[in-house]
Amino acid sequence: MRDRPAAFGAMASIPPLNNPFKILLVEDEPSVRFLMNEVLSERGFEVRDAALGRDALRQLSSADGFHLMIVDLGLPDMTGEEVVRKARHMMPDVAVLFVTGQIADDVRFPLDATTDVLAKPFSLSQLVEAVHRLLANAPAA
Repeated sequence: MRDRPAAFGAMASIPPLNNPFKILLVEDEPSVRFLMNEVLSERGFEVRDAALGRDALRQLSSADGFHLMIVDLGLPDMTGEEVVRKARHMMPDVAVLFVTGQIADDVRFPLDATTDVLAKPFSLSQLVEAVHRLLANAPAA
């Protein structure tokens, strides 16, 4: 087993979910995408990922549904907000967690019980907590 960042230990208090929630992770940075995917998969989530907005939209159009999208605001081919606007035409009820290295206040998308923002850098436990919180308010896919 590889060495894990210290943040993995902090997640011991967050129980894995028994329900196989589906998450679409859209992050262009390979190492960040890999780590987030691994952590969420280990917590019991079914995770698919994409590095570009257009790839994420392609996955959305061919999938049965997702409960949550985790979307980086600064993608190379379009903004995360553009991805979510287009995604919500296909899946209006999908919950969204924006992640950004910018100022979180720069998000111009309406935030509510199923849409939130997490500013980078964040801990892995903060990521899992945000996912749990949003899924608790999300309708079924």
